[in-house]
Amino acid sequence: DVTLSLATPSAPDPVYVSNGDADELWFVQEGAGVLRSPLGDLAFERDDYVYVPRGLLHRVLPGAGPQRWLVVEATGGARLPSHWRNEAGQLRMDAPLSHRDFRRVALAPPRDEGIRDLVVKRGGRWHGFVLEASPLDVVGWDGSVWPFAVSILAFQPRTGLVHLPPPVHGTFALQGALLCSSVPRPLDFHPEAIPCPYPHASVDVDEVLFYVRGAFTSRRGVGAGSISLHPAGVMHGPHP
Repeated sequence: DVTLSLATPSAPDPVYVSNGDADELWFVQEGAGVLRSPLGDLAFERDDYVYVPRGLLHRVLPGAGPQRWLVVEATGGARLPSHWRNEAGQLRMDAPLSHRDFRRVALAPPRDEGIRDLVVKRGGRWHGFVLEASPLDVVGWDGSVWPFAVSILAFQPRTGLVHLPPPVHGTFALQGALLCSSVPRPLDFHPEAIPCPYPHASVDVDEVLFYVRGAFTSRRGVGAGSISLHPAGVMHGPHP
């Protein structure tokens, strides 16, 4: 259902790319850049989630300086969790993000970058094609599927008297997985609460944590850029 990767691009894509297997979500821990597609340009920056729909021909132009992105490929698609939406699909007032927080692609005039090579991922394999003309010769587009960027700084976290379960931090729903965002927030404030969850185990899911920055109430040795895996049924928790 999900493939996780780390990307550290140092130069613009020399070819156009299309992932025919999965939607992609990038979290930009460090860096910035532009996602270029026939729909136009989408600028993104540090702390952004970037959504790239399945099958969208695109090219990445990273900005200057170091880049470090967490890349999530979701073969069953990525969407906003249903528990944050109303019956019409709109985000509710109590959702952690607002429709105003999402930045859409900006349509650009038709252009030719001189690139004719296209690489498509399909069935877990890469296939190469040569185009006869520029795929960026678009004067307009229509539809309900488009790339977007949204800053994690706009995410409004939930707090509680006691520890709240991970779904309250759900940001994107994937087939077989939930992508959550744990952001700075007041910890549990009941007089007898244990702010840092004591050792526990998940019954039917594996947990993967990607640490962006800040102070973590986690195990020793965990720092910015770390990734930890907690398989289902294995006890885990912070050091004393």
